[in-house]
Amino acid sequence: MRLLLQESIHQLDQAGVDAPRKDVELMLMSAWGVSQTDLIIKAHDDVPEAVVEKFNSMLERRINREPLAYILGVKAFWKDEFVVTPDVLVPRPETEHLIEMVLKYLPPDLSSSRHPRAVSLASQFTSKRGSSEKSGYPIKDLGQKVNAEGRETSLGYDEAVLNIADIGTGTGCISISLAKEYPNALVTACDISDKALKVAQTNADNLGVKQRITFLQGDLYQALPDGVRFDVIVSNPPYVSQAEMNDLEAELSFEPRFALTDEASGLTLLDKLLQDAHHYLKDGGLLVLESGLCGMPDTPNTLEKLEDYVDLAGNFRGSVFRKI
Repeated sequence: MRLLLQESIHQLDQAGVDAPRKDVELMLMSAWGVSQTDLIIKAHDDVPEAVVEKFNSMLERRINREPLAYILGVKAFWKDEFVVTPDVLVPRPETEHLIEMVLKYLPPDLSSSRHPRAVSLASQFTSKRGSSEKSGYPIKDLGQKVNAEGRETSLGYDEAVLNIADIGTGTGCISISLAKEYPNALVTACDISDKALKVAQTNADNLGVKQRITFLQGDLYQALPDGVRFDVIVSNPPYVSQAEMNDLEAELSFEPRFALTDEASGLTLLDKLLQDAHHYLKDGGLLVLESGLCGMPDTPNTLEKLEDYVDLAGNFRGSVFRKI
């Protein structure tokens, strides 16, 4: 096995992969169905032929710079592991800062008692329930709570403390992570891609929060039900400028382009999210947007910017706004 590892690591290194050893070990663990501890124990063992064949197929894909998450079919984010396919962007560690910002301004202990800004969505959703007018993903009673056995059951809208919207949900990593952080929250997750929504639904089901997340298909705010107002709106929209696209790492060529760039300055969709947010936020509601090198558009007079936030390297990653 050591020889297989050494040769494979060298091949990935020659291909320009950033962390060849880690990637090789993860692919071999996946192909063999073993843990990292098992891999160490089996260091001097012969690798079964069927495992070598499967591993070599994965290795070839990685040499071609296909993202490791697509090869493995999963990616860790926040506190969980998410199913990932080429229909969605690969979740990135930098996006976890968006989760941190929501937690900073709305500490999770608010969900243990009724937050003064939270109101029931029952009456607002009743007329829409079961309708596919805006999407193939109808609005349903999707609340949940945990019973004595620790299993999740239906949560009435009048029991919801926070109502959260995730615009451009992709894998659902943001909406699902927030749903788990706020046990009494109801989440609406939107995406323009029906294929992405299917991935997000799979993840919500796998991670036990599907009863509290409504999935809707549409462009930005267009997917949201009329008249509904949210305590928190979050989004990680396409913000890579067209000029930046040519300089990105090779792996990004495998990811859906429409989820990466607005084919312009990078600010187009961010500006739309900012300009229209006041129509969908409750008074005092939060808007948290991720961005990158393109920066952030000017703040409209309907919002107050509370904070710009950065990643661990000190790079600008997004901003937090409040509806005035």
